[in-house]
Amino acid sequence: MVVPLPSFDFVAGESRGDRLARIVRFYVGSSLSNRRDELGALVARGVDDPTDVVGIKTNCATFSLGVLAAAFGSVDAARAAHPLLATPYKIGMAFAWLIEITNAWGAWVKAAPGQVVSVGACMHYGTVGLNNDHAEWMLAEPDTHGGGGRTDNAVTLGQSDPHTNLGRPLLQWIDPEKVPIVVPDAYVAISDPTSAPIAQS
Repeated sequence: MVVPLPSFDFVAGESRGDRLARIVRFYVGSSLSNRRDELGALVARGVDDPTDVVGIKTNCATFSLGVLAAAFGSVDAARAAHPLLATPYKIGMAFAWLIEITNAWGAWVKAAPGQVVSVGACMHYGTVGLNNDHAEWMLAEPDTHGGGGRTDNAVTLGQSDPHTNLGRPLLQWIDPEKVPIVVPDAYVAISDPTSAPIAQS
């Protein structure tokens, strides 16, 4: 059964990067054995049955697609930003879709040694010639990052040099300010920016 895309309030004055990082942080601690339904709803993006997609391993790219979709606030807004964000998942396509979507936005920044990576950036790691791509989100400068792709499809947070991941170099990262999130005219005021997503009708 398809379930609604998780919807997070828009917060006045919040940058696109901070919004993306807030959504990632909400899911830290979720996995196949903890808050599975919440994780499943995110990776399903409002277009898939969560039971069909939550167990896909590894989930770094399916998680990242879910974060991007949720950041737009609705399936329709995500679809308007790029049709693939609201396309039912096809096995093996998550990372290719992530690249295609962000190429269309002109959002990739080529990585450089010692470069400061913006909060809310989705970082792409990999070794040329090897199929070992990984996606990770920058959550706080200079070295706090997190995302999926762990054992049990867990979403975790850690601190380490963001320019390398398990020996894989940082190739490029998404400039969060080039993610075309349309900020609404009216904001919902919330006292706790880490609060749970609101239910969609």
